[in-house]
Formats: sequence, structure tokens, C-alpha cells
Amino acid sequence: EPDDVAAWLTPEARTRLEGEGVGGSPTNVALTFAALGGAVTVVGPVAPDAWGARVRADLARHGVTLLELLPAPARQAHSVAFMEEGGERRFLATMPRLPDGAHATAAALALAGPGWLTASAYELADAAIGAFVRQTFAAARAAGVRRAFDLADPHFVARHRAAVRALLEPGLDLLFTGPAALAEIVPGGPDAPPQSLQRLAEIVLISRGAEGLRVVHDGRAEDFPAEAAAVRDTTGAGDACLGGCLHALAAGAAVPEAVRQGLAAARRCVGVLGAR
Repeated sequence: EPDDVAAWLTPEARTRLEGEGVGGSPTNVALTFAALGGAVTVVGPVAPDAWGARVRADLARHGVTLLELLPAPARQAHSVAFMEEGGERRFLATMPRLPDGAHATAAALALAGPGWLTASAYELADAAIGAFVRQTFAAARAAGVRRAFDLADPHFVARHRAAVRALLEPGLDLLFTGPAALAEIVPGGPDAPPQSLQRLAEIVLISRGAEGLRVVHDGRAEDFPAEAAAVRDTTGAGDACLGGCLHALAAGAAVPEAVRQGLAAARRCVGVLGAR
């Protein structure tokens, strides 16, 4: 396998990538949080190659701190998304292979402080990174640090259902999900009784696309409609919504106001190309 993901791409694709920036679900959430004025840190490995340098520079330019607590893999962990006919995205990805026991839980919790510790289901695919996430979330629960989790896409959840359930079992502070992904974990998905959904998290945010969010909190479900938007690209809209909600909650907003701020961030995101 080539050492650089760019070697897999056609010259045209390489040219198109020159204007792109760092992405991925958790990083998109962090970028939204920073864009709204919040202090946020991304924890993870970045390889010492040209693409890694771009990751560092891009995060710094957007006000996101990078904490490289884990040792960098031999290859950069890239995921490149291609938009195909019909709007379906296809991914070309490599995952880092980290040695077991490469944990930095205490430092990660210190960074979360009074804010939120956030991860997505995608991180559970790799054994070492998944162990780090589970260990850190368990320590956060014991320390009273708030934990948010993005359930990601249903196909991924179906492949890694056991790992996802293990993380959700103790209950979280916030779960962000879509109807299909939620249905992989809870019978009935978004139509399940609020009491069943709140066994997963105190606040459950269910993305309904252009229709807005269904919010399960305080034993009841409520739908928050999205405002009409001129859509150019829906990439990253859910991540922007989660980042906006978390920013508001970290600032002390009540759940309804946080949801409205999340929907406003998503509306801005779909109006531009890319996940920003």
C-alpha cells in the first residue's frame, strides 16, 4: 500500500483536494464549536507527513487546539469523501494502528473541564482508539464530566453494534443520532418511548434532516422544526448542529435554546460547500 493517500488519487482529484481542509465528524463538531467562539481541543494522533502538517495548520487557523496525546502512526489516518451520482458519498480511508495501552485519559479529562467530552461511533472501529474512548468516557462519568456521543451512520453502527452498546450502557449526558442509526440500537428508533431512549442519555437529539430535530429530554419528546434554507451541500450539517448545541449547553443555555442554536449552525452549514 502507498504511504500517502494522495498516491491513490487521480491527478484531477489531487487538484480538487488542494482547497480542502481537515474534516471528519468529531473535527467538524470541534470546528463549529470554535467558530461560535468556544475553546475546543481535538485529541488524537497526527502523522509527521505533509498531510499531517496540513491538519495541524488548518486546525490552528480555525482556532482549534490539537493535543497529540497518542503516538502518531506510521501513516496518516486519512478519509477522503467522493460525491457520486445521487448524492451518495464514498470514502477512501486508512486507520491508524496504535499500540494497546496508548491512553491519556487524565489529560483528556483535564481539557474537558466544565465543558463536554465528545466522540463519535467511528472511533470505535479501531481496537486501540476504541479502548481509549471507552476508558476516557468511564473516567469522565466517575469525575462528573459531561459526555456526548455521535452515533454516526446506521451501516457503521450495524457493523460495530456491540462496541456501541458497551459505550452507551452506562448512560450518557447527550446522544446525537439519526433515526436509522438509533433503530440499530433501540427497537422502534425515534418512535420508542422517551423512557427507553433516556436510558441511553439524559438528552437525545435525533436528526430529522430538513425537518429539524426530535429532542427527548425530561421524559418527553418534542420536535423542533428547521428553518427553510437554500441548500448547497448537506455535508457536515449534523456535525454543525451538534457543535452548535454543545456550544450553547457549555455556555449554560437550556436545552430548547441549545437546540435552536444547533439548528441555526446547521442552516449556515448547508448554505456553503463543504462541512464548515
